[in-house]
Amino acid sequence: MKIFQGIVVVVGTIVFSFLLVPTLVFAEETQAVDPGIEYLDQATEAKIAATTLDDLLAVIRLCERAKNAGLTGENLEYCEQLKASSQMQRGLVLARAFVDERAGRLPPDWEMVRHTALADLEEAVKIIPDNPQAFYCIARLSFLPNGDMDRGKVALDLAIEKAGNDDIDLKTKALLLKVLLEEDKDNKTQLLRDALEINPDSIILLLAASSHFAEMGLNEEARKMLDRALELEPENTLTLLEILNLQKTSFQFEEALETVERLENLLPDNANILAEKADILGILDKYDEAIAILDAARAKDPRNPQVLYTRAKIYFFKGDLEKAMEDIEILTKEEISLELQVRTVLLKVDILAKKKEYNEALRLLDQLISMVPYPIPLEFKKIFILLEQKRRQRALAFVNQMLERPQDSFRGDDYAQLLRIQGDAFLGMGDHYNAIKTYKKAMEIIPDDPGLLNNYAWVLATSPIDLFRDGELALELAQKAAEKTDFKLSYILSTLGAAYAENGDFEKALEYAEKAVEIAEKEKEERLEDLKKEVESFKAKKPYREMQEEEDEEEEDDEDVLVDPAVV
Repeated sequence: MKIFQGIVVVVGTIVFSFLLVPTLVFAEETQAVDPGIEYLDQATEAKIAATTLDDLLAVIRLCERAKNAGLTGENLEYCEQLKASSQMQRGLVLARAFVDERAGRLPPDWEMVRHTALADLEEAVKIIPDNPQAFYCIARLSFLPNGDMDRGKVALDLAIEKAGNDDIDLKTKALLLKVLLEEDKDNKTQLLRDALEINPDSIILLLAASSHFAEMGLNEEARKMLDRALELEPENTLTLLEILNLQKTSFQFEEALETVERLENLLPDNANILAEKADILGILDKYDEAIAILDAARAKDPRNPQVLYTRAKIYFFKGDLEKAMEDIEILTKEEISLELQVRTVLLKVDILAKKKEYNEALRLLDQLISMVPYPIPLEFKKIFILLEQKRRQRALAFVNQMLERPQDSFRGDDYAQLLRIQGDAFLGMGDHYNAIKTYKKAMEIIPDDPGLLNNYAWVLATSPIDLFRDGELALELAQKAAEKTDFKLSYILSTLGAAYAENGDFEKALEYAEKAVEIAEKEKEERLEDLKKEVESFKAKKPYREMQEEEDEEEEDDEDVLVDPAVV
């Protein structure tokens, strides 16, 4: 009788070592005096011949009958071992549908399969307590929806303990699973370090560690992990993609271009790789070259949404908003992933904001906020649009509304980033006291964030109120921000120049201010004229002073735009 659909059963591939022959001899000698021995003999023969799950179930039932008939002594002990080994074998076969990465999607009756597998394995480990694979499978099964997470965590620790140094691959998988479950960043870091000590040449572990270290801002350590992974497998495309992402987030775009070309050699004509290359070329202002690559990629793979999205983004960077919107409109009619849907709508929002169609941009953004389970990054964009409109009071009111939520409802560094945005709003309104106060609070959580370091340094270096300026601290923060962005961002070099000027070093101030102007001219930045004013100020040996920006524009009667839809 086939109970479980969608599972290919080959039980003979899982072997357990039990001394069956000596026990059988003993059983034959005592058959006349020990009740149930006939069932035990049948169970033994059935186990040797078993090839299916039904065969194993027959062994288990024969063992139960033998035990219920009154087996004693060593026969009873052997019977329990035989039953446990059969349950172990059956449980592990069933668990393959859940723990084998090659198994694909779950079977349609997965809940019943999980229940049976867990029942078998839990019974088996009572008799065979030293099998790490069994505990690992119990953990994986327990972590499925509606499972017992606490039991899973206990089983995972036992899998790691039982594996010891005998099964490094299993121990690595168990440690990696524990890393994925760990929410505390410091604990996660330590778990990864421990795992790498045990298995320093595991590609999947090195990639997981690099991703975590990059998220922590430890880019140098992340790169070491990736370099080691690449040393082990020089043509591993997953490693190269991780290196590419790290280079992009570290603003190493020339290096990223070299990496993507290496990927292109390994995966010729891959439309997604071509889209990555075009994306980097767009960042480097090579718009026409990027669009030519995307046009060629689209000709080869006309239904690839990533290519179309990237082309829309390049057109947006180039300033051709109409063509960007044309590609967006095509994308919105395609069947694309939820993640790409979100990015497409966000790009449309950016296009509308660039065209100063702010209310339509906010309307679309509010619709998107109401659809996603974690809307905070989208709410950040809403705040930025309000600030761009110079509707700072409204932006600040919305920030304050968000800050009323429990801090633990924010993921990662989002709470600290919200504090930073609040500080920026105060700074834009000329409220330097509250800006500094808020930046200090955010610094306690994200002390290495380049944007926060920069903005805090700026107000300390340029506030027109003597009491609020602190040239020494401003210089320290600005240098750190510049180092973390490889001295490549104009606005951060501008702050570094202002900090040097506040400390009386106008030679250095001028050096960095001129570098900022050079970058801004190359990038065609809107702040270019402001940066040139800083250069003139430093040439005159005058520190730069932050001027209060224009007053908020007159508010329109559009309260619907500011409804907080975050709690969904």
